[in-house]
Amino acid sequence: MNEVILEARGLKKHFKVKSSFLSPPSLVKAVDGVSLEVHRGETFAIVGESGCGKSTLARLLMHLLSPTEGKVFFEGVDVVQRSGEDLTSLRKDVQFVFQDPFSSLNPRMTVGKLVGEPLEVHRQDLSAAERGEKVKQLLEQVGLQGDHANRYPHEFSGGQRQRIGIARALASGPKLIIGDEPVSALDVSVQAQIVNLLSDLRDELSLTFIVIAHDLSIIRHMSDRVAVMYLGQIVEMGPAEEVFSNPRHPYTIALLSAVPEPKVGQQKPLVPLMGETPGPSASIPGCQFNNRCRFARDICRQSPPKHSVFGEQGQHKVACHFEQGASNQTKHNSLSGANTRSPQVETRFQLYQAALHGKKAVPKHPNAIEQEELT
Repeated sequence: MNEVILEARGLKKHFKVKSSFLSPPSLVKAVDGVSLEVHRGETFAIVGESGCGKSTLARLLMHLLSPTEGKVFFEGVDVVQRSGEDLTSLRKDVQFVFQDPFSSLNPRMTVGKLVGEPLEVHRQDLSAAERGEKVKQLLEQVGLQGDHANRYPHEFSGGQRQRIGIARALASGPKLIIGDEPVSALDVSVQAQIVNLLSDLRDELSLTFIVIAHDLSIIRHMSDRVAVMYLGQIVEMGPAEEVFSNPRHPYTIALLSAVPEPKVGQQKPLVPLMGETPGPSASIPGCQFNNRCRFARDICRQSPPKHSVFGEQGQHKVACHFEQGASNQTKHNSLSGANTRSPQVETRFQLYQAALHGKKAVPKHPNAIEQEELT
């Protein structure tokens, strides 16, 4: 499993966004200097909150977007330089499962056409009858019936549509499948079925998976290694069990503290973050996380941290100047969130709490709402 199938080096994707008619365009650094390796046969997860750059990174890895800077290598070949027939060959080996099963399938096409379309492009040696038989096999492989090929997407539930999307991805015989939030749009009961299906397919077909997600409980169940993203950068990466049992970056620790405990009555202390998430075009000197981190020092505001390496095989990497102190202090202290909220957030909490009890709230920060409206 240590053979590298996909590698990214210094990957960046910046977008120019026009904010108003008179002001100059701002620069959104959706992905900003990401380097990673994905090993053959593993499930590699990329996690983080909404807007951190996960989906943009996934599209860069498959060359659905061209990077502003950096390289992507699939089996040692530079993906960024591919075009034409070379890019078609890449599409055969690397397939994508999209987040929304309701909008990712063409409603005008039958399931047979949808699943069979990759076969027409990548398996031109097959006759029409052979393609039809292959489509039925693929549908049965993902837990559907062969005669579903004659039906349309609107006749299926969300979970069934996602299975159709997976069957379509399998049609070309890929080596790597990238799933962008493949279960987030599904009911919880259906999520477990899709997660188990992906795990079974990986073992059965010797596939490699890259899974984009924000649900950490699902990721812990299905992934071998995890990368945690924040504002376009990877802040922590390592074996899943090690990251979950011994998180070292303050952001990872805060994320994991928010995961609900499965046992009734059991509750762990939350680790709140200071302030609010910066805007997508905000320019933050030094560490990207310094304005929300309770452990931040002057060096954090001046210079970006390098990745420190931990673990027996050096696979656990953390981008933090004081990761050891942050990890130990967080583990041994139950932190209260009252002093970490901005006046605007504190005012919202007061209003919500008062609404629950049918009372009128008097904000402790009377100017907070006015300040928020002016910003």
